[in-house]
Amino acid sequence: MSSLWRYILWGMFLVAFSSCSLTKFVPEDEHLLNKVSVKRDNRKVDVAELEELVQQQPNKSWTFLGRVSLRFYSLSGRDTSKWRNRMIQKIGEPPVIYNSSLWKSTELQLSKKMTNLGYLNAKVSSEVKTRRKRADVTYFVESGPQSVIRHFTMGITDSAIAPLLDHPKLKHLYDIKEGTPFESARLDGISDELTYFLRSQGYYNLVKENFYFMVDTTVGNRQVDVTLMARRLDRDSISSMNPAFIRYKVRKVSILSGLDRFDPQSVADFKQVDTVNHRGVDILYGKHPFIRPSVLYANNFIRPGRFYSDRILENTYASINGMSAVKQVSVTFHPIEGTDQMDAALTISPANIYYWQVGVDGTNSAGDLGMASHISFQDRNIFNGSETFGIKLNGAFESIQANDDYGIASDIYYEYGGELSLAFPQFLCPFITEKQRQQVGASTTFSFSLNWRDRPEYDRRFLSLDWKYKWSALRKRLNHTFDLYNINYVVSPRTSSWFERYLEQKNNALLRESYKDQLITRTSYQVSYASTLGKAAQLKGYTVIATLDLAGTLPSLFSQLTGRETHDGSYELFGIPFAQYAKCSFDYTKLFPIDRYNVIAAHTGIGLAYPYGNSSVVPYEQQFFAGGPNSVRGWNSRRLGPGAYQSQGASDFINQTGDLKLLFNLEYRLKTESLMEYALFIDAGNVWAIKDYENKAEGRFYLDKFVEQCGMACGLGVRPNLGFLLLRFDVGLKMYDPSTSDWNISHPRLKSDLAYHFAVGYPF
Repeated sequence: MSSLWRYILWGMFLVAFSSCSLTKFVPEDEHLLNKVSVKRDNRKVDVAELEELVQQQPNKSWTFLGRVSLRFYSLSGRDTSKWRNRMIQKIGEPPVIYNSSLWKSTELQLSKKMTNLGYLNAKVSSEVKTRRKRADVTYFVESGPQSVIRHFTMGITDSAIAPLLDHPKLKHLYDIKEGTPFESARLDGISDELTYFLRSQGYYNLVKENFYFMVDTTVGNRQVDVTLMARRLDRDSISSMNPAFIRYKVRKVSILSGLDRFDPQSVADFKQVDTVNHRGVDILYGKHPFIRPSVLYANNFIRPGRFYSDRILENTYASINGMSAVKQVSVTFHPIEGTDQMDAALTISPANIYYWQVGVDGTNSAGDLGMASHISFQDRNIFNGSETFGIKLNGAFESIQANDDYGIASDIYYEYGGELSLAFPQFLCPFITEKQRQQVGASTTFSFSLNWRDRPEYDRRFLSLDWKYKWSALRKRLNHTFDLYNINYVVSPRTSSWFERYLEQKNNALLRESYKDQLITRTSYQVSYASTLGKAAQLKGYTVIATLDLAGTLPSLFSQLTGRETHDGSYELFGIPFAQYAKCSFDYTKLFPIDRYNVIAAHTGIGLAYPYGNSSVVPYEQQFFAGGPNSVRGWNSRRLGPGAYQSQGASDFINQTGDLKLLFNLEYRLKTESLMEYALFIDAGNVWAIKDYENKAEGRFYLDKFVEQCGMACGLGVRPNLGFLLLRFDVGLKMYDPSTSDWNISHPRLKSDLAYHFAVGYPF
């Protein structure tokens, strides 16, 4: 088919697609719900919260394209016996028909919402306009004055509960000042926190409905008096043993270790049970032992003699489910009738113990083609304590083209290596107490890796040792990672003569340092906090990440004690100079929701690395860089900075790093349909050197120059959101280039001023 006919057919399809009637499948005397809007007279009321209560929404509209799914549906015929029509309708979206009953239901929901916000005299009305089988619905909300709280008092007099309510953790709940808006969400928050607190103090049967608020609206002047009360929901409300007000203590704890009730073989193995009592906890095993008693005890916080607690139950679920050998855990409680005691039973189902993974990737480095592959194996219960032993082997080869200038012949060069790791589901440290070892989600990981890299320029060997701790708190909102000690040793047993000459000709101290034998020993600590978890974290809340990294402290102490100083005043360990530096970074991200589809995300990143003692420069791998999918997106990775430094080409990336990083990002995120998200963003920032380094002209940080040396970029992104995975395609345009002091946005060069990025997940 010729190109002309192809264009003609496409044009005919587009004309038919755009001209198809959206009301084709709307029955007579019915209307397509064309538009819904909510208007309020009070700007203090969040219109997004009101829009969420609308019971019926129009067909989804795609950005710039309108209601594509509905138009596609309208392309089908009415005869559903034909396969083509059924397929088109299945792909498309049928029209949303206006429903008057849902219209009235929305009015009631809006009125109730306004009452909950304290607008007790609010009025809600609506208007429906119909034209050409289409209906536009508008809701009008008149708020009226908002009521406020005059006095808040505690009316709970139960002799057992009342003293607990004086706990310091609850004081902020009752500190309601006069004039506070009378909002049901605030009162619900009080009852929620009280319920959780008391259920964590042993009140197993207590529910939110046991609390209620007496509201006196007769005090006048838009003021109300609120009193918190407790009630008994049980039929026997007179009895002192009402279940809701019994403070239960755990009498007996039993654990069925390795029982999968959905696996007939596992059930058969438990016909003959072996019971072990470990520190008062009964642990029942089947035919095959699964997780030794001490590990189960350390990860289960439900103990005999303790009061029942929702918090302890959550920690137990989190800790045991976090064990690699466990598929799931279920916990049941059995109150003893007529007493204040209960028994607890845990059933722990085993996961697949052995895990294999194989991967193959193609590579292309400057036109040299190659292939990389890896194979990994895990035993997730190697010592019957949910310890994970992992081994990973990797290899790669690259076919390098001949280069007569450097005396390189065409050949295949290799890189290969392996990694061993062993992770324990608890702290392994002799200097801490048992309570500290039993942190929620705690783990200890030891790893060792060794890699060989053979290239025409050099042969290099990489050795790494790591000892790491992880744990979490505040329901996994607060996470800690502590690298107790990490050792990286890099040695080059062979360097070609031409590569040595190349390093000398470049006259670049940083480049030469990067290819010397290196020893980096470091201790680091990272803490992160997320105010919101789950899907809600995409719309609201904030996150904070802080990192501190110290390198060379122990080797320096050892060298100074032994007096092993070289002729140039530096110290060596095993004949190799070791690096000394301090590095810290801080990242803060805040989300500002507009409505459930629109959000503004702001991010700030600051970092500083400082060499001292045995080092004059920070190792290349530990320096900061700017540009890339999570930085200033008008530049590719490691292509911006430092400062006003002018890059000398693609091979000059080694000079484009810095000791100081400043980064600012602002992004508008829009979600218009279930799978697609869009973004508009502005980025600013750079990296700088804190000393005068050769080959980094204009790269040093000065307080009076750093603003004019911040690169700026803007752009847009398309993000398919699959729920479990978000793919990100961003295009960034340089607005201001500090290396040339040019504002490029008025006359952009599409070839050199655009950067394209593909990544997984949000940039911050």
